[in-house]
Amino acid sequence: MRKLFILSLLAMMIAWGIGGCGGGSGGTSADPLGTDSLTLESAASQVNSNGAVALKATVKNAAGTAVVGREVSFTIVSNASGATLTSSSANTDGAGEATILYRAGATAGSDVVRASISNGAKMDLNITVGGGTGSYQITLAADNTSLAAGQTAILTATVTNGSGDPVVGVVVTFAIPVNNTGAQTPTPVNGGLTDAGGKAVAYYTAGSNDSLMEVYDTIRGTLANGSSNVVIITRSAGTAPTDLSVTLATNPSTPSVPAGGTIIITATVAGANKSGAAVAFSLPVNHSGASFINTSGTSVASITVTAGGSGIATALYQAGSTSPGIEVQDTVQAVLTNGANAAVILTRTSATTSYYAVTIVPSETSVTAGQVSIITATVTVSGTTPGPAGGVPVAFTLPVNSSGAALSAATATTDSSGKAVVIYQPGTTSPTLTVYDTVQAAVGTATDAKVIMRTGSSPSGFGIQVTPAPATLALDNSDSIITAKVTNTAGGVTNGLMVSFTVTGGGTVVPAWAITDGSGNAVTTFTGGPGARATGDTDVVIASITVGGNTYTSAALVSYP
Repeated sequence: MRKLFILSLLAMMIAWGIGGCGGGSGGTSADPLGTDSLTLESAASQVNSNGAVALKATVKNAAGTAVVGREVSFTIVSNASGATLTSSSANTDGAGEATILYRAGATAGSDVVRASISNGAKMDLNITVGGGTGSYQITLAADNTSLAAGQTAILTATVTNGSGDPVVGVVVTFAIPVNNTGAQTPTPVNGGLTDAGGKAVAYYTAGSNDSLMEVYDTIRGTLANGSSNVVIITRSAGTAPTDLSVTLATNPSTPSVPAGGTIIITATVAGANKSGAAVAFSLPVNHSGASFINTSGTSVASITVTAGGSGIATALYQAGSTSPGIEVQDTVQAVLTNGANAAVILTRTSATTSYYAVTIVPSETSVTAGQVSIITATVTVSGTTPGPAGGVPVAFTLPVNSSGAALSAATATTDSSGKAVVIYQPGTTSPTLTVYDTVQAAVGTATDAKVIMRTGSSPSGFGIQVTPAPATLALDNSDSIITAKVTNTAGGVTNGLMVSFTVTGGGTVVPAWAITDGSGNAVTTFTGGPGARATGDTDVVIASITVGGNTYTSAALVSYP
């Protein structure tokens, strides 16, 4: 019996020793508490000097189920090359995976990276630095291999090692060895450096030499070891359609956001028929798993937007969470029906999704110059106690303001339900055209935005100004006198018109309608919601009139201290 016990103990010690170390293919470590276990693997077991590779640690429980939100620590226990890690720790995602980026130093050798969790489970990973790049291979593809002069194709080079794994951090040089069109050397993104997926991206624009003939350009991508690949692009006869052209811009102008962050993409169409032009937005290079958010708040892979009268079409890009902990780049492209196109590069940073999340809901997504839309931003918080985030300041802006619109406030603080409210008032710029404005809310790096259409059928009759007295009520069913002043386009007061009053949030208005007097004023009384409101809450009182088939609206905010 004693002999059997000693043999069992030796077997356990051997199992622990095997589990505590590993190579590029990974393996499961011992788990001294008998609960969570850990594996560590890399996309490649050998990298160039100063190259990089993604490391992925996976945590599972005793039942083999992924463990979410478990902190994994990363350290370099043997550092022959002078390597660095992008982070010393990361939390597991929904698949139980925590990912960081290892970047080798300049000296050839062998490094050892260790991943560990709080119960003592750990695993080591050997990475060989140097050894040459002779086994690296490159493939090259273009999103469009048939272009007219002046049109653009997106080139994607993919670099792999001898095992077929993606290679990170090597430079791809792009050239045009056969250049019949007179095209400029392709413009690489990020200096042609491959990302976590082993991909490097560049832009090629077809030239206009021999415009009456169909000609061919050969584009080549080359590695330092001499490995290369080519793609042939046909430049059609004739010139690119000139009736419409498109350019792209982003907000922020330096387009860099964490996973879940949003960027507003603005396409400006030029040409005689720019109003009503269809702009198709897509993601031909999508390393982050990004999407577009449509007007219903739904994530879509592509979206087509009709340009307004000023030729503006906007789309909302939301960065994805593929390859978390690693900086990757996506490409948004806009294409017109005549083939004119433009593209822009967006960076999804290595930062994790923001602690706060914010969503916007407008009461109206289509208004005339005489109407308003109530903009409600809802802020939630993640972490140990997820839920609505009260008392958080929200910054509201109009990054795209084609109508000359205004907001009732630049900032608003969330109430107990995590909601902050402002009023959007469209402007009268280009009054006969349909134009688009974009309202954005931001809490730190968390953002959301919605597009509001200001139609060109702007009524030219009346305006309403709503004033509460007082604008702040105590939590004791206090009253506020609401005055709606109606004026005509000349600024003169208008009497004898019926004004309807409604409330969003809580409370009541009595009467629900009133007739404007000789001063153009209609008056009602707002009573705060009994027992239903809390400090920081906001109610919205809306006044509207309908004259000659046109409806005019305005609103005011009533808050609780």
